[in-house]
Amino acid sequence: MSLANYRSQNQPTDSAEEAIINALFSVIRSGQIADRIAASGLNYQVEPGAHWRSGTMRVEKAIDGYRRSFSIKWQIKGAFYHAPTRTASAYLFLYIHTDEALSTRNQTRQMIANIAMPVQQFIFDRLPRQEIDLPRMRALVIHHRSHEVARTLQTIQNLGYRIDSFIGIPYGDVGWDYITMLDHASDHHYLSLKTITHPTEPNQYQIDFRQSSFLDVETEQAIATLYEDPAIAGDYLTAMQALAEYRLVCALRACREHGERLIVYEDGGYVVARIYDIYRDPGHPSHSLIKAAIDDGLIVGAVEVTVAGERKNQQVIEENDGRALLPVLSSARSDIKAVYEAVGVAEAVIHAAASSFGRLGLPTFQARRVAVIGGNGAIGARLVEQFTLIHNSTANVFAVDISERPFALEIDRESLPHAAARLRYHRLPRYVVAEGSLPVILDRPYSDQGSLPDRIGVAQAIRAFLAGQSRYQELALTNSYPLPAADLKWLWQTVAQQSGYRLAEATALPEGGGQRFLLHNGDQSRAVAMLAASTVLTFKDASRPIRNGVNTIVGSTGYPIFSARNLDDFFMRPNPSSQTDELTLISASSKDYEFRRAIDLLDMFLKLQTRLALPADLRLGWFAGLYRDAMSFVQGQDFAALQRLIAAPLSDQAFRSFVEAEPALAAVIGLAEGSEACWRDRLADYITGKIRQRVNIRKAIRPDIGSIYHVTVNGQAKRVVLLADGLVVNFFARHEKGVKTEFIDPIVTMQVLSLVKLTAAPLAPGLYKMDAHLRPEDLATFWSVINDSCSPLAIA
Repeated sequence: MSLANYRSQNQPTDSAEEAIINALFSVIRSGQIADRIAASGLNYQVEPGAHWRSGTMRVEKAIDGYRRSFSIKWQIKGAFYHAPTRTASAYLFLYIHTDEALSTRNQTRQMIANIAMPVQQFIFDRLPRQEIDLPRMRALVIHHRSHEVARTLQTIQNLGYRIDSFIGIPYGDVGWDYITMLDHASDHHYLSLKTITHPTEPNQYQIDFRQSSFLDVETEQAIATLYEDPAIAGDYLTAMQALAEYRLVCALRACREHGERLIVYEDGGYVVARIYDIYRDPGHPSHSLIKAAIDDGLIVGAVEVTVAGERKNQQVIEENDGRALLPVLSSARSDIKAVYEAVGVAEAVIHAAASSFGRLGLPTFQARRVAVIGGNGAIGARLVEQFTLIHNSTANVFAVDISERPFALEIDRESLPHAAARLRYHRLPRYVVAEGSLPVILDRPYSDQGSLPDRIGVAQAIRAFLAGQSRYQELALTNSYPLPAADLKWLWQTVAQQSGYRLAEATALPEGGGQRFLLHNGDQSRAVAMLAASTVLTFKDASRPIRNGVNTIVGSTGYPIFSARNLDDFFMRPNPSSQTDELTLISASSKDYEFRRAIDLLDMFLKLQTRLALPADLRLGWFAGLYRDAMSFVQGQDFAALQRLIAAPLSDQAFRSFVEAEPALAAVIGLAEGSEACWRDRLADYITGKIRQRVNIRKAIRPDIGSIYHVTVNGQAKRVVLLADGLVVNFFARHEKGVKTEFIDPIVTMQVLSLVKLTAAPLAPGLYKMDAHLRPEDLATFWSVINDSCSPLAIA
């Protein structure tokens, strides 16, 4: 009906807009327009089964003498009743358009179609028709929330798969354009969690109804109830796996009902790990459903994307006595991903972290001393390369890795000349610094590798090493090799004259990395390793670089390799001048594994400082680890005695033995005769008070950056900057898009091709590398497109 007629029938009203809103809310409340608001001619439709929470209303409005029709689509999400305050809240979404061409639906479709992914389009266009025809196949997808994934979800639908659910990995924040694309591309089956930060409590993870697709009432209530459990909401991996398990169970029931089969496409091993856990647990409520799905072949298999997910797959197979339950095709270690995508990941991590530093007013990487944990892995090696280029030197760039050699793959220069030129590895040599080795860094520009080392500087460093009463048996001297034969002869003659040490033996280091010289002075021996230009010093553990002033740690292993003890190395080192000392932690791998132990320690400090009523057994469990690792803030005269007590099981006999051996300390703690029932509480309170005296902490939350912990330990002011709260930084930093499209395009395309391969030609249960199941022409196509993108501009 026209708004003029509508107003004449419903006087008095203040405006046509008010009348429309009144009518809309009347429908939302009751499913119909109230009697006091005439419904004559007003066109609205409530979606079936939506309980009036979703629908469309069409109205007309006169604008500048012209009558125009408007469509208003509404959705109510996340309705919540708060019983203590007797208040309700919900998210109301309105989508308004006058022309279908301008509708959100149509514009979103155009946005997705315009995402430039030539590799994916090329492969899709050339898939044999029998592989594209994939009816009755349901896909459960867990992946990042990015443009490329939206385009990939649309491609999966175009191939014929029904998307049961798309669970977005909740790293950071994404804009409304992303949310809308992911909702549309997943056929409105998009779900996402959100991180809830708190100044004193650990992060919590809840379902984000605002960002997720519209859900029916029953599903909303079921998911909301799931995250009322603190054990689920308090840990990232547990929270994600709980949502994955819920959707897995729903998907399998739908498959049974509709005669379909399920395939899993995931980034991180969330679903497969739960399948194995439930299959092996007869007491689990979904055990019979999962077991039947595996035994009947209802689950076709899974496609894995990440190295961390591949490791998880290997682990669950080993835990199942080496027997795989389903086939998994992994593209995690494909050559294209290792060589090409790793460049993009390293670049994205550096750009996103630099943006965060800028917003904090902190120096960026040109002025930072950086250690890359996992610096010899596929991504770590690329990070070290790019940091070296930023510094034009390896003077402040270090690797931490159990591997002694960096990852590298050759690219065929004949068939792929442009890709080989652009993507080649820089071949920075590595030298592993042992505990008995003293590294001395002679700086030299990376761009000046052709020049000769400074022989005077080399001689001075060696003389200083030999003259001192050092506990080190070896000097590792960077940028000192190769010296011409005449300079070497002069060097050792000069050293012998001034120190008495004479050259006894010379050994070449592997891969042209330098030379090691053994020197004797009577019965004393020292060694000097002269290292080739731009050698990256590598450590087995991060402690030594941190103790000596590294202020930035980038983790790229996917393992909890950075310990609470490493954080204490930072707390113990002397502050520069009277300034606040800073350590920034940056993850270049998924999840928060890398820094989990350090985060737990910081969260423990916060809990102790807030004086919450924490159970004694919980605190004593924490303290046992602190004393085991001899942390600096529990040291003191009573340290050895308490370490002996708390390291063993705290039995009644252990307490009595302690009281007999340390009566004075026991009295200070309050372990008096007749109060044995309180001894555990008094010991916990004593150590708690000791830590509170020595550690003061305040947490600042920056949604666009992460969390900043201001800590004073033993009187020294420290600052721990946890970018992205420990999650991978390039998907977190606001205004950063993550890895660029050109790097992601071939990777996600290979994953889609894995879906097709696994569906068209079922494999026996096991873990397989995707490259081995690609046709040679497919691999050639991927590399050909990459080579073209690397080619130089041809100017006519």
